[in-house]
Amino acid sequence: MKSIRTVLADISPPAIFSHCHEHLWIKRGAPDDCPVFSLSEEELTGCFCRDIRNRRCGLIKAAAEAEPMSGHSRLLHTAATRASLLTNAPVLCHIDRGVNPLSRLAFYTDLGVAAESMILCRCDRAVYDLSLHIAAASQGAFLEYDTIARPKYHSDDTECRIIARLIAEGLGHRLLPGLDTTRERLRAYNNPDAPGLSYLRECFLPRLRRAGIAEERLRLITEVNPVSAFSFALKPQQYKERPPSGDPT
Repeated sequence: MKSIRTVLADISPPAIFSHCHEHLWIKRGAPDDCPVFSLSEEELTGCFCRDIRNRRCGLIKAAAEAEPMSGHSRLLHTAATRASLLTNAPVLCHIDRGVNPLSRLAFYTDLGVAAESMILCRCDRAVYDLSLHIAAASQGAFLEYDTIARPKYHSDDTECRIIARLIAEGLGHRLLPGLDTTRERLRAYNNPDAPGLSYLRECFLPRLRRAGIAEERLRLITEVNPVSAFSFALKPQQYKERPPSGDPT
């Protein structure tokens, strides 16, 4: 049976309202001795699998920062692929500017991950060519759009036009709106002027309504799609996973 894995409990569908975005450590923000930069592919795969099985997370997050993918970056993405195949967990891949989302999608699907298990994040600000968005969504990948309330990149009106274009192409069922939230953009961190997590429901969805997006489409992208994207049936453990030295179990 499929469910959505969280750090507190597995949530059974039918419906959630979701803002879709996750942060992760990358080299410039992590300590030099962070194990993600020293473990082997096998060890990383085991770590990722244990994090899913032990309910430390509900998806596998990766980041695509440069093309072509090579060296340690390829090792990390390969480990993410293997962990997804061993657990059935979806992969959310951050797409940075200059990265072709189709090439990153092809990397995962060529190794056996279903396109429907892939969530490509941040294409709305990093990939200006909407034909690439359309092509990736047409293959089955989800597109997580999180440049909402982020005027340093583009306006909410621009974000509305991107979403409306994908819906017009018949691809609303592949969209996941979200907020790129950090402490500075969360009211809970003593910043009363921040957009906050309520911005999506209270401010952005009304803007989409005014732009002519039908109510059933709004429910699709905020309730139906997150269930489809984040639900999975956890695969039974297939081998003895040996944690590397220092890895918490």
